[in-house]
Amino acid sequence: MKKKQLVITSIAIVIIIVLLTPLGMAEAKINSVSSSPRIFNPAIGETIHINVIGDDSMTGLLIHIFNYNSGVLIRSNLLLTEEAVGEYSTNWDGKTDEDTLANPALYIIKVFDSINNKYFSLEIGYVTVGEAIPM
Repeated sequence: MKKKQLVITSIAIVIIIVLLTPLGMAEAKINSVSSSPRIFNPAIGETIHINVIGDDSMTGLLIHIFNYNSGVLIRSNLLLTEEAVGEYSTNWDGKTDEDTLANPALYIIKVFDSINNKYFSLEIGYVTVGEAIPM
């Protein structure tokens, strides 16, 4: 009788553990990415404010900035902080990961989920360093 009770208890523990794991949780969503101003000149000290709207209480969100034409990642790991429920932001000073000023060009802003090690698809913004550059 004790063996049967032990087996039933073990099965119950496994079921509880499976139900508590995040496998069934919905994937977090990003609704929009914007920057202000859209054109800025870091050579004279201007910066941009990057704003992301998404699900609330998301953690590990980073901004990565890519050159639009070459696709080269020029700035990584700008940490987004939650300013209000579902609203995250950071600033970019126009510097690259090498601490040099980004060249005048059009850049793509992408949101990176560092917890799941992936980019949110299609949630991107654009910013121009220097004068307006046609897309």
